[in-house]
Amino acid sequence: MNYTIKEIKDWYDRVYLYNPKRFIRSWKSYNRFIQPMMPGLRKKLLDVACGTGGLLKAANERGLIPFGLDISREAILWAARVSGCNKLVVANGENLPYKDNSFEYVTNVGSLEHFPDPKAGLKEMIRVLKAEGKMCVVLPNSFGFFGKLIGFTGTGQIMERLATLGEWKSFLESEQVRITSMHRDLGPSVLHDKKPLKILVRLAAKLIMPFLPKSCTYQFIFICKKK
Repeated sequence: MNYTIKEIKDWYDRVYLYNPKRFIRSWKSYNRFIQPMMPGLRKKLLDVACGTGGLLKAANERGLIPFGLDISREAILWAARVSGCNKLVVANGENLPYKDNSFEYVTNVGSLEHFPDPKAGLKEMIRVLKAEGKMCVVLPNSFGFFGKLIGFTGTGQIMERLATLGEWKSFLESEQVRITSMHRDLGPSVLHDKKPLKILVRLAAKLIMPFLPKSCTYQFIFICKKK
């Protein structure tokens, strides 16, 4: 089912207003997305769909100059409170309000799969990235045949797309992107919420996934450059 930009915005506004903990991770955990880019000090980083600002805070602590953008006004209000970033914008990720070649680093963590037009969002991130810049895109695993077998449907967010490692690689590389490395994201912390079954599932995943092929990780962390 397809949704309009307004429907997606309204959905996230409601969740960030009434249940923001659903999307909050420890800000220190966001270093797993920044570190593979090996960023330099005082360089500009744009986090597209920044949510509550955890990655912005991590970037700020590392000496970067963070910029944050999200379609949800409620998310930006959270990010303003917790991130230490004062360069925040409410805007659509498919139409970024920045000039070409503006940023040394661009990140998008677990969000592109919710865009009405992911290709348009990716093209915009490529557009604002500098020629020698680096981009981190984090995308969710469908687990292929096994995912279908167990009925895996993702996180329950609005209009979520899941795909295998190969499918996401093809998607990224079709839009003038060169993937320089891929890393594992094992998901939120074991105690992300207090639901016993989910705690057990996350604990099992943390213990097992590091020993499985990269194609079996929870999310794929792609580090990319322009072709």
